[in-house]
Amino acid sequence: MKGYIYFPGLFLLVFGLLWSPAFSQDVTYTIPGLYDALPELADGDTVSVIGYYTTPEEQLLFDFYDDYLSTEYPPPFSVIFVLDPPPPDSAWYGGGIIVRGILSRRTDPDPIYPDDTLEILIEPLDYEIMFPSMFPDTGGSKGEAPRKDREEDGKGLLDEECDPCKFAVAIVAKNSGRGRREAFENDIKNFYEYKDSAGYCKENVFVLYDDGTRNPDPANIPDSMVQAATMSNIRAVHDSIAARIARDCGDTTATFQKFVGNHGSPGGVIRLRDGDTLTSDSLKEMQQAIIDSCCDEIYDEFNQCYGGSTAVGVSGLDPKGKARIHISSSSGTTDRSWSPTSGDEWLKEKLALLMADSSYEGAVRGAKQNYENYLRRRIRQIEENIDSVRAWLERHPPGTVDSVRREKWVRDTVKWRDSVNRRRNAIGKGICKTIIPTTGFCDSVRIYVPPGGQVEIKFEGNSSSCGNVTVYEVNSDGSHREVGSWNWNIPGSIGYTEGNNVRYLNADSSSTGHFIIHNEDSTFTMRVTQCYTQEHPQSRLINYDFVGPSYGFNDGNGEEFGEILESPWTVFHDTLGIELTELPRFMGEGIGVTDLNVGFYYEPNLSWEDIYLNLDIAEVINPGELYIAMEGAEFPWHYLDIYEPGVYQVHLGAYMMWEMEESPEMLDVGSIYFSTSGSPLAFEFDAWGIRSSFNWYEVGVDEPTRKIPDRFKLFANFPNPFNSSTNISFALPDESKVTLDVFNILGEKIETVVENEKFPAGYHLVKFNADNLPSGVYLYEIKTDFGTEKRKMLLLK
Repeated sequence: MKGYIYFPGLFLLVFGLLWSPAFSQDVTYTIPGLYDALPELADGDTVSVIGYYTTPEEQLLFDFYDDYLSTEYPPPFSVIFVLDPPPPDSAWYGGGIIVRGILSRRTDPDPIYPDDTLEILIEPLDYEIMFPSMFPDTGGSKGEAPRKDREEDGKGLLDEECDPCKFAVAIVAKNSGRGRREAFENDIKNFYEYKDSAGYCKENVFVLYDDGTRNPDPANIPDSMVQAATMSNIRAVHDSIAARIARDCGDTTATFQKFVGNHGSPGGVIRLRDGDTLTSDSLKEMQQAIIDSCCDEIYDEFNQCYGGSTAVGVSGLDPKGKARIHISSSSGTTDRSWSPTSGDEWLKEKLALLMADSSYEGAVRGAKQNYENYLRRRIRQIEENIDSVRAWLERHPPGTVDSVRREKWVRDTVKWRDSVNRRRNAIGKGICKTIIPTTGFCDSVRIYVPPGGQVEIKFEGNSSSCGNVTVYEVNSDGSHREVGSWNWNIPGSIGYTEGNNVRYLNADSSSTGHFIIHNEDSTFTMRVTQCYTQEHPQSRLINYDFVGPSYGFNDGNGEEFGEILESPWTVFHDTLGIELTELPRFMGEGIGVTDLNVGFYYEPNLSWEDIYLNLDIAEVINPGELYIAMEGAEFPWHYLDIYEPGVYQVHLGAYMMWEMEESPEMLDVGSIYFSTSGSPLAFEFDAWGIRSSFNWYEVGVDEPTRKIPDRFKLFANFPNPFNSSTNISFALPDESKVTLDVFNILGEKIETVVENEKFPAGYHLVKFNADNLPSGVYLYEIKTDFGTEKRKMLLLK
C-alpha cells in the first residue's frame, strides 16, 4: 500500500484537474442525507455521495473522518461501504471525495444502534477527489512491536518454554464492519506476539475479538483461542483463569493481564457483540475472583474511549494483602482515544519498552508520552487541513459550486476545530494507578513520579490502622537517602484527622522522581495514583513524632548494617533515628557482637503505650537463644529462641519511665539490650524495628478491663507542626472538670476548646481546628481538678 504526503494547497491542483462539469451537475448527498433519502431510492439507482475515504481494505466512506480515527463507535447513519475499484491512493486515509456509483443496501446483522439497521453499499463508477489524504498513514511497520529472537522454525516461546501461571486476555469488541478493523487486528497481533516472546503458554492467552470468526493474520493465534467478545465469553474466561490459578499456582507467582481496545462509551461502558455491554462494576467483580484465587500481579490496560472511567471503576479492587494491581488507560474519564491504522500508539510503545527491559511503570510512562506526541502530531495535521479547507472556501464562494459540498466543508471546519480541542484536552488525562499491599514491617515499595507530576498515596486498612512510613529518594547511582517520614491513620480509626490517610509526592519538571516507601508499622495497603500535573503541594515530610523507627530493608541480607565486631557495642543518638552503619550486621560469638545496647531519646506520649520489637533475621548461622531487655518496659525481659530466618516479635508493653519523671517537658531516654552471651546463637540481621499500637479508646464505667492512668497528664499534640487541625490528648486518673484554652505567643487567649466540661477517668482526645488562625507558635493550657499544664504547638500553613 502506498502512502501519500500531503502538502497544504496541493488539493487545489488535483481538484482543478479532476473537476468534471457533467459530474458537478449530479445531485450530491452527504452520508446522513443519503440515509434520509433511502425511502425514495431503489437499489440500482445511480447516486453521488460526498465523504472521507478510509482504505481499500476497509472500503468505507465516513461522513466525518475523526469518527474513524477515534476508537469510539461511529455515530448512526454516518458510514457507507464503497466497493472496488477503490479511488486513487492519493485519497486513502482521509481524502475528501465524491463517489458516483450504483446503490444497494443490506441489513446490518448486529446493529449497535437500534435504528441503524441498514448498511449502504456503492459500486463506484467514478470518483472526484476534492482533497487528497488528510491523514497519511505513517505507521510504516504496520505497528509491529519488536520481539525477542525466535527459533529458526518460526516457533516462539508459546510453542515451547512457557509459564503455566501467566495469563492474558485481549478484549477488542464491537466492530460490525464499521471501520478500524485493520487497527484493531494490529493491536491484537502486537499484544499476542509480545506474549509469545514473554513466556506465556498458548492456552493461557485469550483473544475476545468481534464475532470470533476473524483470526488476525499473521499473528499465529490458535483458532481455538479466538472467541466472540460477548459478556458470557468474557465471564467464562475470567472464571476459568481464576480456577486454574487456585488449582495450579499456589506455590508460584501468578500473573494476569488484560488489554481492552474498543469500543468505549461515556461512563466507561464497553460495548460488546450482540448488544452486550461490559461495565466497570462487572469487570471488577470478575477480576476480584482472580485476585481471590491468589493471583500476585494484575495488569489492567484500558485503551478504549473513556477508558479512564473504566480504570477508575475497577480501582476499588481489594488486593487481599497480596496482589499488586496496575491499572492504566490512555484516555481520561471524559475523553475519546485515537490511533492510526497501524495500531495503538500507546500499546506499541509500551511493548517496545518492555522488550527493551524497561520496568512496567517506566513502559507505561513512555507509552503515555508516545501517545501524547501522536495527539500533538495529529493536532498539527488537522490545523493544516483546516487552513486548506478555509482557503478552498474562500476560492469558491456561495453560488460557484454545489451547495451540498460547500456547506459540508463549512460544517466540517467547525467539527475539525472541535476535534483539535478534544485532543488538546485529552493530553495528560490518562489514568495510572497502582495498588500496593504491604505485608509487614520493613517492607518497601518503589514509586515513580512523572517529571513535573505527582503521585497520590492513599493508605488503607482496618479501623485500627495507623503507623509510620519513611520516604527515601533514589539517587542516579542507585543509592538512596532518607528525606523524611509520614505518620498516617485511616478514617474510622481513633485519633484520625481529616486527610491523614493521603499523602502526595512531587517531582521536578526535569526528571522522573524515584522514591522508596519504607513500612515502619502495621500491615496496610497503598493505592498509588500517578498524576501528570501537580494538583496538590507535596505532603510535608517530618521527623518522627511518635515511636516507630525501623532499620534495614527486608531484602534477604544485612548489607546496610555495619561490619562491627567490637563487643559490648553501644549505639546512642540524641534523636529517635539511628544510622544503619552504626548497628552490627551480625550477632554471635566469633562473627559479630555478643552484647548490644541501643539507646534513643523520645518524647513521652500515648504512642508508647504498647510497644513491640520486631527482628527480621536474614540468616541463622547457629541456632540458639537471644536475651532482650528494656528497662522501664511493662514486660522488660525476654528469651527468644531463634532457629531459622524470618520475623520474630517481642511484646514489651507500655514504656513506664515517663511516669517517674518530675518534669513533663523532659525528653526521656529509652534503651534496648540484646545479648547472645552464653548461647551458641549466631545470626545476621536483615532488618529490625520498634513498633507500637496507638490505642486511643474510651470505655464504659461497667467494663472492668478499662485502662485507667495513675496520674494527670497533658500530652504533646499530634500532628505537630500541623496545618489546619491537630489533636490534643490528656489523661485523668479520676473524673474531673476540664477547661482547655489556646493562647497566642503574647499570652492572649485565642479560643476555649473545652469549657468546664466533665470527663471520666481515662485517656481523652480533643480536636482543635485552626483554619482561621495564621501560622505561628501557640500555647494550649488544660485546667483540671488535679492541676494545670501547658504545652506549645506550631501551626504551619
